[in-house]
Amino acid sequence: MASHLGQSISNHITLELVGGINGGFGPDKLGWVRILPSGGIQSGPGGGNFVVPANRCLVITDADWQFDDHGTSHAGAQVTLRLFVVPPGDDNGRRLMESAVVLSDAGQGGTVSSWTAGGVFGPGTKIGIDTSPLNAAHHLQHAILHGYLIATRLFPIGKKAKKPRR
Repeated sequence: MASHLGQSISNHITLELVGGINGGFGPDKLGWVRILPSGGIQSGPGGGNFVVPANRCLVITDADWQFDDHGTSHAGAQVTLRLFVVPPGDDNGRRLMESAVVLSDAGQGGTVSSWTAGGVFGPGTKIGIDTSPLNAAHHLQHAILHGYLIATRLFPIGKKAKKPRR
């Protein structure tokens, strides 16, 4: 059965941000676990950060996140959440998606961002995350990503386009 996104419900995915995870991104080792329909979680290899499965691509369509400065010293500041596609063996990755909020007088802000086109993460990649210009450490209260998995045959990765026949 196809969902409103035209995908099988079994391909839908929800990821929740956790800190201090094996294979996580940046100094705080921020990473992701998959939230299953049963309420359980599925972590990545060895109990670590979620990795896009082989022969699949992950299309992220939405992000729900909240930032809290725990004070008023940055009231009115803009904070940008940045998602990176991180290939195996790379600690930095490439910036792929962004979402911004302006902090309230209490130094808080949050939003749900929906990206119509989605961002595509290839097989074996991880999702890196940070915030700028204020860092995420102890301030990023939560982040949840929604999207779906597709077969790589539907989205050729690193393949050259075939020349048209004459």
